[in-house]
Amino acid sequence: MYDYGMMGWGWMILALATLLLFLVGAFVIAFILRGNKNPKDQTAEELLKIRLAKGEISEEEFDRLIKKVK
Repeated sequence: MYDYGMMGWGWMILALATLLLFLVGAFVIAFILRGNKNPKDQTAEELLKIRLAKGEISEEEFDRLIKKVK
């Protein structure tokens, strides 16, 4: 009967749909650019080297653990 077009709720629905599309696109781009940083792809030796470099473990603990994984 009455056709308000974009004067009713249509503008809000369109705005929310556009925002949702933008956010989904941003997450997809961030996921692609981030790359695969899954620690499961690293060997135990690589993880121990990283922990040693960060100072999380001492050299003695590194040597002990590296012998266990070999």
